Amino acid sequence: MTPSWIKIHRVRVAGVAIAIEFDAGLHEFGTWHRDEQIIKIGPKAEDCFWETLRHEMTHAALDLGGVSFCETMEVEAVVRCLDNLLFPAWEAIQPIRQPMP
Repeated sequence: MTPSWIKIHRVRVAGVAIAIEFDAGLHEFGTWHRDEQIIKIGPKAEDCFWETLRHEMTHAALDLGGVSFCETMEVEAVVRCLDNLLFPAWEAIQPIRQPMP
């Protein structure tokens, strides 16, 4: 069962729909699964859901933008990827986000 603190179940990064699933057995805060296009959120993320989601969306953006496949990490490529893929996706879900009590 998905806990009530998970307020969103799908995001788009670079036009790709990414499912967000709760995984009660996950030992990490969250994980990005490239092949399945799923972000899994673990119980540790209860007090930092939005930050964990943003972190995993960063992994997704770097993969989908091709940056994570570079032999060397080019800083400008990372910045452009985040500017053009992650931040617009993050801003698109902000109306759904509500402050945690």
